[in-house]
Amino acid sequence: MRGVRLSLDAVEAVLRHQTGVADAVVTARGRGSGDRELLAAVLVEPGAAVSNLALRSAVSSTLTPTAVPSRTFLTTEPFPVTGTGKTDRDGAISRLLER
Repeated sequence: MRGVRLSLDAVEAVLRHQTGVADAVVTARGRGSGDRELLAAVLVEPGAAVSNLALRSAVSSTLTPTAVPSRTFLTTEPFPVTGTGKTDRDGAISRLLER
C-alpha cells in the first residue's frame, strides 16, 4: 500500500480481537488511479454494539497508518467460503460493495 508492505493477516487479527467482532477479512483493491485501497469486512456478533470509529481507532493505535482500512463494512451475515472451506475474502468484500 502506497509503497509500504503490510500484512493483511495482522490487520485482520487486530479487528478480530475487538469486543463484539466474530470474524474479519481484509483485502486490497485497485482504484482507477492505479493506487490501492484497503477494505475490511467485519462480522459482528449478534446484539453487539460495534462501530466503524472504534475499529478504526483500534487499528490505528496498533498498526501503521497505511494498515488502517479506508472503508470498513459491518455485517451480521456469515462470510462466503471457497471450495476448500477457506473464507473468500474477495467474495465477502464484493458482496458488501454491491449493497
